[in-house]
Amino acid sequence: MDRIGGMIIKTYSVPVPAVEGFHTVEVTVVNNDNDRPNDQQSKTESHTLELDDDTTGPTITAYYEGTGTDYDPGLWHVFISDPESGIDDVLIRINGFRWCYDQDLGGVPQIWYINIQVPGIIATHILEVLANNSDTDYEGDQELTYYMTIKTIIPHHHIDDDPTGPIITIIHVGKGDEKEPGVWQITVKDRESGLDEVQILVDGNQYLHDQNLNGIKSKYYEVSVPSLRGYHTVEVIAINNDKDEPGDQETSTVSLTVKIKAWIPPLPPIDL
Repeated sequence: MDRIGGMIIKTYSVPVPAVEGFHTVEVTVVNNDNDRPNDQQSKTESHTLELDDDTTGPTITAYYEGTGTDYDPGLWHVFISDPESGIDDVLIRINGFRWCYDQDLGGVPQIWYINIQVPGIIATHILEVLANNSDTDYEGDQELTYYMTIKTIIPHHHIDDDPTGPIITIIHVGKGDEKEPGVWQITVKDRESGLDEVQILVDGNQYLHDQNLNGIKSKYYEVSVPSLRGYHTVEVIAINNDKDEPGDQETSTVSLTVKIKAWIPPLPPIDL
């Protein structure tokens, strides 16, 4: 008991029950005015305390993956956790529009939302995440967490690392007549991105279509020249393997025409 300025002060320590919920302490004080009967005065005050086993909302973290351009706007990945009471519901909005609303999650301790597509429009985009914990012991006992992040999408400027098509070389080897029309020796190379496909046409008809070359640096082909007299043309079309972006591949076309002559038998030997 203490005396301060003529007033008598008495302090009491009352333990709060270790049970979740609302607890009320009520204190009634009666003064010591006993001069006459019924002369004493009393006063009663109370204080209510809520004992909450989970006083914080869920923890929300968003991760971004991408280049932030209109070609590759990227993805958001969202992780939400609440180790105390778990998670009850989650609302995700993009630019104010609902992307998902998961309800009655049953108190799961953590949850992922992956591959949330960032809009590809050149602008600033807003991701909002709202999550309630699962502390539903009493009305109004839940805690809400609000999380927001933004991503600004900028124009994409691409530099082509292989701006040229494959190099094609065609050589005719042979006599060029009906008996020995010869062959076309064809070499196709691309030292930068390699080759994706090669097509060979003979007199306008497809002779070979070599596809899915997977970036091999060079290919060699040997094609027989038709033995019919007249002009014959081989055409080679080659596409490089520069697949960094759509429309990034380059094509080369080279042709070679050979005239096949009539075969003239050799003259018989002349005896002298």
